[in-house]
Amino acid sequence: RMHISNLRALTFYSNAVTTSRRTRPIQQMKCRGKPCGSYQPDVISCQAIGSSGGVGPEWTCQADMPSSIRLGRVQVSCEGWDNPQDAYILKGKW
Repeated sequence: RMHISNLRALTFYSNAVTTSRRTRPIQQMKCRGKPCGSYQPDVISCQAIGSSGGVGPEWTCQADMPSSIRLGRVQVSCEGWDNPQDAYILKGKW
């Protein structure tokens, strides 16, 4: 296990599921909105950019996409080690 504040970068893949300890694995990426029907990125890379005082870091994410499409709201969630609010997470492949 590791503290979430030590996590600096994450890479998400459209055809992959999460690594989990307490819950079932889920899809790493979930697209919402109109453009999802015509385009979804294969890979999204995220970098930790600090914290707003919550349990985990804030993230900036990017993906290779057509110029007419952009990432909107990006939500990154990590499964807590003992419970959903736990600041310790599963150490593994990101």
